[in-house]
Amino acid sequence: MIIAVNVGNTNTAALVDGHVAYFPTSALACAGDFISLLDGYINGTGSISGSVFASVVPEKSGVVAQALEKITGNRPVAVCAGLKLNIDISRYDADRLGADRIAACCGAAAKYGMPAVVFDFGTATTANVLSDGGMFLGGAIVPGVSTMLKSLSQNTAQLPYIKAQSDVSLIGSDTRECMLAGAYYATAEFAKGYLANVSSMLGKECAGIVTGGNAAALRAVLPEQFIFDGGLVFDGLMKIYELNA
Repeated sequence: MIIAVNVGNTNTAALVDGHVAYFPTSALACAGDFISLLDGYINGTGSISGSVFASVVPEKSGVVAQALEKITGNRPVAVCAGLKLNIDISRYDADRLGADRIAACCGAAAKYGMPAVVFDFGTATTANVLSDGGMFLGGAIVPGVSTMLKSLSQNTAQLPYIKAQSDVSLIGSDTRECMLAGAYYATAEFAKGYLANVSSMLGKECAGIVTGGNAAALRAVLPEQFIFDGGLVFDGLMKIYELNA
């Protein structure tokens, strides 16, 4: 069995024996912390022979790597540009390409037709463009829903701090609903417009593939043409492990 871990700015997700566990990334102070958090998920699961992880939080990468090596007895595969991949990232400044973006694109290339734009709705919203042959062309990065809401609260005198939620109305009836509508519909309109513009530029209709922590809430405000895949990063991680273990 293989453990796959995605370390995000806000939350860390671990796939263990078909189950996904979520932890605040801030809770990973040392390898022992991560092992303790995973303990209830790995006990009784049988032999764990390997692991793979993607991290966009450099100070947590070593913590996760140490923990996974202790759990499995083998050095984990750490996602980076230098690995064997099922996409071509040679046209991009790969040293600055986030591991989560690599994993999401590898998952998309393994499961769906190209060309495609892969949207990851997390702390940041990323759009990642893959050509017909699986070439990573680049993309765009904008603030995520929770980041927008936090920025509004921090930079205004009267707007409150609210968390991203799924109950979104197009026309907000109070300040909270207006903030949610603004953040979610701004994100949805970005995704729709970006997909249309990229399709026009490439001269071929691109698939719009959606993943990330805020993806479920955005399902209601995006057209049916978008493909929602909550496990896309894990699919990419497992493909990367397969190619590099």
